[in-house]
Amino acid sequence: MATRNVKILSPTTGKMVDGIEMDVDESSERWSEFTLPDRTVIRAKITMLTVTRVVGEYDQEGNPAYVMKGAPTMVIGSVPDNLKKKTQ
Repeated sequence: MATRNVKILSPTTGKMVDGIEMDVDESSERWSEFTLPDRTVIRAKITMLTVTRVVGEYDQEGNPAYVMKGAPTMVIGSVPDNLKKKTQ
């Protein structure tokens, strides 16, 4: 597991604090599908770019606090033919 020490904005105090940035060892980035009333299907998922554990900060259940940066990916899965632009 590769890690590196970084400074990060605390999600609880808003101050710059110590963090430990970690590689993601395992991931299953499944697609979520959303069907609109016009029957268009949109597919979306989030790809995690970095995960940083905030040193010395915990949630109300005692779990370590993490800051995550991700990139959304969205695609049109399918569109009814009557909504598509007519090509000439």
